[in-house]
Amino acid sequence: MKLLFLDVDMRYMNPTRGLVPAVLKECADTVFYGPGYQPLDVLRRGVEAFIDHEGPFDFVVGNDFSVLYADMVAGEPSRLDNHQTRASEESLRLLTDIGRSFVRYRGRKLLFLLECDAYFLSKSHTARLQDADAWYAVVWDRRFMESVRDSHDLAHEPFAHRANDNFFEFVVANDHRMIAMPHFVADSEFEWGALADRNARWTVPGARYYYRASARAALADAGVLHRQFPWMRMYGALARLGMKPYANPLLLAVYGAQFNHGIESSRYSYTCGSAQHQHIRKHFEIPAKGTVLVTAPVRGLEAMGFVDGVNCFVRMPHELVALHRELEDAPARAQSVASAGRELVWATHRVVHRGRQVRASLEAICRGEFAGSGWENGGWGIRKG
Repeated sequence: MKLLFLDVDMRYMNPTRGLVPAVLKECADTVFYGPGYQPLDVLRRGVEAFIDHEGPFDFVVGNDFSVLYADMVAGEPSRLDNHQTRASEESLRLLTDIGRSFVRYRGRKLLFLLECDAYFLSKSHTARLQDADAWYAVVWDRRFMESVRDSHDLAHEPFAHRANDNFFEFVVANDHRMIAMPHFVADSEFEWGALADRNARWTVPGARYYYRASARAALADAGVLHRQFPWMRMYGALARLGMKPYANPLLLAVYGAQFNHGIESSRYSYTCGSAQHQHIRKHFEIPAKGTVLVTAPVRGLEAMGFVDGVNCFVRMPHELVALHRELEDAPARAQSVASAGRELVWATHRVVHRGRQVRASLEAICRGEFAGSGWENGGWGIRKG
């Protein structure tokens, strides 16, 4: 099988973007095309000419930046200031043509949607997705999402007024074309040390979602919260001053190293996917580090293999101090849960697994047997049409 992947060669503070090429190479023979991946003169000749010269391809693969946001980035390349981009501004301005070529292409197409703000897409965005007439690899299918109406704590989030159900309605309507692709980690992200040698404190990494802010307050009051390095808060200030810290390779590497160090040096880590109860990358990063994953309730958590009290704990913020006392009094139990969480991620949620799942989906599409894919009781499978 041979794939053509349309994208921008760039990195982000969230490592998933940098791992997608490895997923595709695990899946099939993959050729990369787009700003940073091909010389400017090749890009100017266009996608169709490239396919004629380098093809045929079994699938052309696009993503958020080469299709969904292509016009926006082409018109305003500075929108990528928070990315480490290996592409010239002139080449970025060709994204409009790349995105339109993807929509026009009449062969088999796959659209990776791993980076879009699922609850903030406009009607025009979902119309673009529909016009693409593709199959879609998504972090959240309808089984991993809930509607805005059903998100009972959403009003507490600062972004609540912007949230909508446009993407939710899109994935529901196109369920038969969805490849459910939860977040994943690289082999190099695992740590194998024991909890006993770690600080008996908690980390609550990431943005100040409602549940996380409440968790930080409760754990700080109890004196068991590991504070992040104060200077890490300067990244936001530097970004607001136009200094582009996340686009600097050294600063981006330091940011990632300190983020990882905070998790892997602590025994327990709490996370959530906002008050909309979605899973995020931290649900895989935390157990991969051998740290006890404690999470607010998440849609589809058990479907991906996470079981409360076995390989993670599901708790609301006001329950964390009591859980801390329980686990400090029962270190063997804490270690058992941490080890089981790490084994689950190693066995099920790495780059190699997503590559195999995408390949199996594409093969089923080629056979005319694909009617969606998804997760149940920790296992992934294809629904046959």
